[in-house]
Amino acid sequence: MISDAVEACVAATSDPYRLRDTLAGLYPVSLTGAELALAGGEPTSGATQAGRVRADALAAYERREQELGPSVLREIERKLMPAVIDREWREHLSELDRLREHAGVQGSGCADPLEDYQRSAAELYGGFLRRVRHQAVRSLYFLQIPL
Repeated sequence: MISDAVEACVAATSDPYRLRDTLAGLYPVSLTGAELALAGGEPTSGATQAGRVRADALAAYERREQELGPSVLREIERKLMPAVIDREWREHLSELDRLREHAGVQGSGCADPLEDYQRSAAELYGGFLRRVRHQAVRSLYFLQIPL
């Protein structure tokens, strides 16, 4: 999930300084905007950037595991995922209700309103999955655990 979440951030942001700010909201990033922009004095490609970010995020995960201990981190992961999925699923269902109401009140001009609804619902589901991934990763890094 960490790799998927950071790769989504890299794919969504082309400016390395904005990318660094976006990543800082996801995990404790140690890369600077300049490091994301350049590799050996040359501009980085998206694949190079994604690889660097992935390595940085996984290193931060290892630091988190050392900080909390492997057994504590696994327990957090087991309890965190259902909570994140539950919260995001409720939001997803609310979005589907709003979509259904909107489709019922106003046709989109599409030849088949059901097809339009299904396409929109599939897009919403993709957003649900992205939010789950993002929130789970973010919580894993930033959740404060009293030891």
